Amino acid sequence: FAEEFSKKSVEELQRIHVSEELHRNGINVRHVGLVRSLIKGKDTSADQARRTLLVTMCERTLKNVLRREMRMELARHENTQPSDHESRAMVVDFLNLVTRAHQT
Repeated sequence: FAEEFSKKSVEELQRIHVSEELHRNGINVRHVGLVRSLIKGKDTSADQARRTLLVTMCERTLKNVLRREMRMELARHENTQPSDHESRAMVVDFLNLVTRAHQT
């Protein structure tokens, strides 16, 4: 799979849904880092394939961290749910932290 993935054009890699492609080939998404490490080429296509897999890894990690934070926030509210405003503010704060937008 890694060899075939590394031969895809930049345009193909931009359109691809990595998790779907992995699953279609019987690979659990948690192994995306291993797949990335198996791409050995030094050409542009291989570099782009590694970059695409790295972005996927980062996306999944950030999504899971945000979900954990949201679950913790729900637990703090015990019998009530946070308001839409509070939920949105939490997501905005998280994105500002990740993108360092809160710093000058």
